[in-house]
Amino acid sequence: MTCDTCDDEQPLADESVVVVGAGLGGLSAACHLADRGAAVEVIERNSRVGGVANRIEAEGFRSTPGPRGI
Repeated sequence: MTCDTCDDEQPLADESVVVVGAGLGGLSAACHLADRGAAVEVIERNSRVGGVANRIEAEGFRSTPGPRGI
C-alpha cells in the first residue's frame, strides 16, 4: 500500500496528536510523530506500556503472550 499524498519529511510542528494504545505500534507511531515535531500524547488503559509484549504473571506462572495471545 502506498500513499501518493503523504510526505514523510513534512514537519508537524503545528500538530497535536493523540495516540491511543502504548503497545509497540502505538509507541513507534508516537516516536515517529514526535521526531517530526508533533506534540504527542499517548493514552494507555493499562498500568504498563508494551501491549501484548508485556509479561503476564498469575498464580506463580509467567507468560509473554505476544501475538499468539490475541
